[in-house]
Amino acid sequence: MSREPLLSAKLAAAPRSGAVVLPRPRLFRQLDAGTAGPLTLVSASAGWGKTMLLSSWYEARRADDRGMGDTLGWLSVEPGDGRRLWAYVAAALRPAVPDAEPDVGDEPDHRYGLAHLAEEIAARPEPVTLVLDDLHQADDPEVVAGLEFLLRHTAGRLRLVVAGRTDPGLALRRWRLSGELTEIRAVDLAFRSDELADLFAAYGLPLSPDEGRRLLSRTEGWAAGLRFAALARAGHPDAARCLDEITGEHPAIADYLTEELLAGLPAETREALCRVCLAATFSAELVDTVTGRADGDRLVTDLDRHGGFVIPLGGRPPAYRLHPMLGDLLRAEVARRPADQLAELHRRTAEWSAARDLPGEALRHALAGADWRYAATILLRHWPDLVPYGQSGPPRATPPPPPPEVLRSHPELALACAADRLDARDPASARGYLDLAADLTGPLGDDTHRYRLRRIGAALRLAAAQLTGDVAAVEAGTADLLELGRVDPDRSTAAARPPGPHPDATRIAPDGGDAGRVGPEGTGAGEIGDGRADPVRAGAGPIGVDGIDVPGLDPACLAVDRAELAVARLLRAALRLAGGDLGAEAELIDGLADAEAAGLSRATRLCQGRLALVRAIRGRLREADEAARAALGAAPHAVPARPADGVHAHLARALVALHRDRPDEAEANLSLAAQAAESVTEPMVVVLVGLIEAQVLRDRGDLPGAHQALAATRRRLRDQLGPPPSGAGADPRQPVESASVHEWHGRSWHHRPADRPGARLLEHWLLAAEAEVRIAHGDLEPARELLAPAVAAGGSRSDGYALVAPVAVALSRTYLRAGDPHAALRTLPDWDGPEASGWPLPTRLEAGLLDAGAARQTGDQRRAARTVERVLELAEPDGYRRVFTRADPPVRELLTTHLDSGTRYWPLVSDLIAASDGAGGPAPALARLGEPLTERELTVLRYLQSILSNVEIAAELSLSVNTVKTHIRNIYRKLDATRRRDAVRRARELHLL
Repeated sequence: MSREPLLSAKLAAAPRSGAVVLPRPRLFRQLDAGTAGPLTLVSASAGWGKTMLLSSWYEARRADDRGMGDTLGWLSVEPGDGRRLWAYVAAALRPAVPDAEPDVGDEPDHRYGLAHLAEEIAARPEPVTLVLDDLHQADDPEVVAGLEFLLRHTAGRLRLVVAGRTDPGLALRRWRLSGELTEIRAVDLAFRSDELADLFAAYGLPLSPDEGRRLLSRTEGWAAGLRFAALARAGHPDAARCLDEITGEHPAIADYLTEELLAGLPAETREALCRVCLAATFSAELVDTVTGRADGDRLVTDLDRHGGFVIPLGGRPPAYRLHPMLGDLLRAEVARRPADQLAELHRRTAEWSAARDLPGEALRHALAGADWRYAATILLRHWPDLVPYGQSGPPRATPPPPPPEVLRSHPELALACAADRLDARDPASARGYLDLAADLTGPLGDDTHRYRLRRIGAALRLAAAQLTGDVAAVEAGTADLLELGRVDPDRSTAAARPPGPHPDATRIAPDGGDAGRVGPEGTGAGEIGDGRADPVRAGAGPIGVDGIDVPGLDPACLAVDRAELAVARLLRAALRLAGGDLGAEAELIDGLADAEAAGLSRATRLCQGRLALVRAIRGRLREADEAARAALGAAPHAVPARPADGVHAHLARALVALHRDRPDEAEANLSLAAQAAESVTEPMVVVLVGLIEAQVLRDRGDLPGAHQALAATRRRLRDQLGPPPSGAGADPRQPVESASVHEWHGRSWHHRPADRPGARLLEHWLLAAEAEVRIAHGDLEPARELLAPAVAAGGSRSDGYALVAPVAVALSRTYLRAGDPHAALRTLPDWDGPEASGWPLPTRLEAGLLDAGAARQTGDQRRAARTVERVLELAEPDGYRRVFTRADPPVRELLTTHLDSGTRYWPLVSDLIAASDGAGGPAPALARLGEPLTERELTVLRYLQSILSNVEIAAELSLSVNTVKTHIRNIYRKLDATRRRDAVRRARELHLL
């Protein structure tokens, strides 16, 4: 019996000493639901928080008063358990298996073999749950077979929860097909913004929303990375600098990844990871390309087993990417290799990227690998898809420039460097290279080649202006580009495909084919590796410039290449939309047609993404969803190579999901959009990310979080666009972070009027959202004071009132909430008149429901019924739900009355009423509170659902016990509860948890 201490330790679910335990209700619910079935799998690589999650859930469930404590067992699996495992299992289930006294020696009693154990479990009157942690450490193949035996022969009484770094050999496909498998993987384990805030609070550390967003972007919610960040932050003199240092090269993180992940990989697998880490995405084909092997499929399959660090992207062939922190570590390791080896990796990656329609990646790797001719070839063939269009790659070091003598011989390389610097968000350096290219291009004797380089230079200069928001320069750059695009019809073919290679500018691709030509007479029309025809010029004959308004140019005398026209339209439309001008939709539609005709794949995707966003904002949800799916599905590997390319499509899908009341889908797309937004400088994107985040938090009942999200949005605008100019009309008593959008625009987006409609629209969106948070909190008068000036300045109902409609709707809500329906009706805009037909449909639906509610309060039941029916008529085609299900309580009463009185939309109304009962929006829930909970009280409330004592909660939050007790007394008072269990139950009813 000398081994009993080892057995006892293996049966304990307690986390490591000193670890901060954080309840995670979201995942607790998944585990609770999973244990209603036979098998739950928690699978992710090292550090994703599997053991911490399961141990905290296990202890919470054992402490639950539902009598579940005697039906739970825990076992930590270790190498070498082998034949003794079933004795351990019997010991873990000792309360559930009567008279179980297993022998813990090498030869367990035969009574506790599989058959006996299965019989004992099957005889139980209720199911038993067994948690097997670290099952990946089981080195005996009989273990998996034994678990399958128990699952089959325990009459459905065994609930197995398995955790490991890789998937076990269980018949997961069969369990998945039967619907009896619950899977929790890295994407589920990843911390979300609210959980991250709770984690740092548990460490006693402040964390602003901006810091949290940066940290989540860098770690992608990896639990170990976040805990390392919290430990590093404690006591660090410079918080901002500390967070900047949280990368894969941070010593603690690098050591952890090396020891816990890389050390366990076969040498060939680790080498394959090192060789593909230079690429943004990779596939089995790239593994073969950079390793010279022919078994890339097998190696990628091995890599795919490490969930959370090698991330599948879908597509055919399947594509993957590395977790940012693993990528940091591997790139640092590869950078220490000999220069010639590193250059060869870049060259091979460049050729693979070019063949997969990823010219931006190909150019970057060609320059990094000092493959100058190949870089120039890529530029000449693919320049329209190298234009950033405001969506740059992630921050990165730029490769060193070509030697001066190479630049003098091949001025197109200066343009290649300019394109690369624009992609790295360095417009100042890009302009320097553009000036150099202009100087080097002038002396060229070949008119055709000089013309082409000037045309590319004009497009890149236009892109630099768009990237910095210089409106006047964009207008001038558009005119320059289209002026250069004017060609003599007799020479149009020669201009599109200048003749012949330069005799010194040919290089042979690895497969022996012509890899492209560079030089004074080079065209870039050669092939890159795979022998494909040039997609840029395919079918791109000269056309007119109808629809482009360029001062000083006569459209009738121009014949413009389709590529130039697509680039000009997309850049101008992108700038307009970035500033909030929804009228850019028409130009985007024309730009999409030009891009498709010219074969510009990336420009096509970017047009589709922006069109999806405009349509989602306008409320055309079906069209928006279709365009967003097209934008994301058309990308190589089914995802954009650079996340920023998908920001508009993901925002569109988040809006669609939000309006259809699909919060999980909305939050998933918002997370992707927020990460991509780090590489985009667009006020529209910044505002929408903040608005959607605030709405998601409001729907959860987290009003303080919603307020913080909106305040953080103001700060991000300030950081992106600079502080407002002095004397721009900002109240000097007002905090800088509260300055209006148009004040920033007046200075940072050069030569654009400060009161332009787009800026006013964004400002009004923010004002309305901030007021809605105050309204939900019950602060009606402050909300009214915030809104009234904007409504008063908004003009008449026929003159620009569409811009102020969201603010007017929010103001009307304050009056209706205060019991003054007549004032609400006076304030409410005419949401169903001819002028309102162009408003965003969500605004019209909100206004319509307020109109119906006010009519009902005034006793005009017929008008209320007609109005509700009209709102349903507008909402039904696109599947709107949230406007009903998350609305104030009177809306449910309106729907119930409407259902009883008869409607054409009976199934929809019935479904909405049922959904309202289940969803219960935050406003009615919080309205039932006499006094809302403070942010700190909400944090303490989350801990009340755990098993922690008041003393332990105080330690977790770095507060005194008396302070925690004061918070708990306030929580009980506000929730009308007398004990912890009642407070938690009441909070869940109110959707505070």
